[in-house]
Amino acid sequence: MRLNRKYNWVLLFLGIAIFAALAWNVKGTCENDLERSRERAANISRAYGEELQNDLEYGIQAAESLREMVWEKHGAVENFEPTARAMRRNSIGRLGLIRDGRMEYAYPEDIATERFKSLAQQEGIRSSAEHARKHRKAVLYGPMNFAGLGEGVVALKAIFVVGDSGKEEFWGYSVALINTPDVYVKTLNTMNSMGYDYCLDATIRPDSGQMVQIESSVGESGMLTDPTGYTFFKGQCKWRLNIMPQGGWRVKRISYVVIGSFGMWLGLMIQMYFLLHTLEADKRLEHLAHQDALTGVLNRQGFSMQAEKRVRQESDGLFTLVFMDLDDFKVINDVYGHTVGDAALKHLVAYLRSAFPGEALLGRYGGDEFCILIRGEESGKTDTMVKAAVSRRLNLTANGHQLTYTISAGYADYPSQADCYADLIARADEALYAAKMDGKQLACRYESRMHGMRRERLGFSVKTIAQGVPGSFLIVQAGGKMKILYANRDVVSLLGCSDYVDLISFSREHYVNLIHPEDRARVQQLARRMVQNNSRAQDFKSRANSNPIDEFMRYRLVSRDGTVFPVIDISRLVHDEHYGEVFFTFLFRASKNGFTAQNGQKLE
Repeated sequence: MRLNRKYNWVLLFLGIAIFAALAWNVKGTCENDLERSRERAANISRAYGEELQNDLEYGIQAAESLREMVWEKHGAVENFEPTARAMRRNSIGRLGLIRDGRMEYAYPEDIATERFKSLAQQEGIRSSAEHARKHRKAVLYGPMNFAGLGEGVVALKAIFVVGDSGKEEFWGYSVALINTPDVYVKTLNTMNSMGYDYCLDATIRPDSGQMVQIESSVGESGMLTDPTGYTFFKGQCKWRLNIMPQGGWRVKRISYVVIGSFGMWLGLMIQMYFLLHTLEADKRLEHLAHQDALTGVLNRQGFSMQAEKRVRQESDGLFTLVFMDLDDFKVINDVYGHTVGDAALKHLVAYLRSAFPGEALLGRYGGDEFCILIRGEESGKTDTMVKAAVSRRLNLTANGHQLTYTISAGYADYPSQADCYADLIARADEALYAAKMDGKQLACRYESRMHGMRRERLGFSVKTIAQGVPGSFLIVQAGGKMKILYANRDVVSLLGCSDYVDLISFSREHYVNLIHPEDRARVQQLARRMVQNNSRAQDFKSRANSNPIDEFMRYRLVSRDGTVFPVIDISRLVHDEHYGEVFFTFLFRASKNGFTAQNGQKLE
């Protein structure tokens, strides 16, 4: 298995580069090992520092919750004890509210409550509280040993409420006492058991620029010579956790690297040889997997992958996605054969490549459907481009036959009409459906009224029915709200709608919404009865031997402009393999003077 010349040079270059990298790795192992040790220690200090930070943050949030309780009641204190009880946990020793320089509320109430209330008189607390009031931020004071309360950190939050004048007025402070031993002693002991010495320093209050040692595994007189650490700011105070391995930084033995370097290099070279050998074959397979075998353009998977990638990478760019298909392609296949049909698809691809910019992404989405992704064009230019492409009648000579065909298109813009590629392709598909329902050789830009529409593959030619059936004809699903599957132009005109999309929007896709409210229950009841009778006929296996029965109904419809008019409905219930039981319905407008319903009551 020989490599081609290009990959031989690649293999040689990679061999030299890998050998140099391994040699450099041997030389730099000591530095790297030391750096990894420091990085690991830094990550440990960060992890435990963030844990300490979270515990302090919980105390601040507790004070913030008390502040919100007072603020929401405009200065009135209600349900203090239940609120404080709900927020208290092991690390939160006590909670309180300070007003007019003294602590008016405290939780819990016990023998140490008076000592807790006396904190409001301490100089450091007053100074920190004034800082919280001035800057309107939560502050911490401590850690320090409070007489009768143990070691802790006080979290303070200034409270401002809206007074009777409508302006904010200072009310007081919310207080949370954090038990610092519960917060960090376990953490520091864990680091000591992992083989690290530590030192925890902090500024006692916001207006202090000097850091004080809080805890240390080497004692108050000891120092960490070359530590790494994690620094954070919480409650306007600075905290730093420094650690280093007990006994200092050490480098592990590296002889195994030298011994294994040649073996590693040889193994990598063998792997690279086989990798390069299969790379070219893999590229060919990938190209074939994403290419349409007939037309040579991207297939559905390939187009979707590249189009989505472009939209995602250039999220601030302008894109237009065009869905196109060949009008009456089934007729071409049926009349002239699949060979001519294939030639028509190839001919269309050549035309689309000339009709759209060279950088446009073109793909076959399936059957006679094609997608084009256009980048960087404004909506007006795209309209002109797409409509110009659709306006031409294309001539083709293939297999001794001359034929003329047209195309239809639906398109949507990103980001003005879609938030992502999935939405964009759905909008373009809905726009193409709207174009196909209005005829052929049309181009429709997506509009919001088309949202939710889907092309439903019916088992019959909708255009043939539209051209050959006289009068108002529609197809609806039996049961429920009778979803509209098809309606011809006469139905659209009868209901006073501008086109099929307008009819679907007006009816919210269901025929029941077009019936006068007073007649809906009767029509639905009769429709259910037809389905039940049909089911009984099937049970007795008599359906195949009986003639179809057309049901005759009279009721009122409501047009888009609100006009109420009577109609005569002749419906036949049939079974469709895709949609189950459906009604084929003809509508005839009845006399304007009114009519007598089946129940004998006259509908006004």
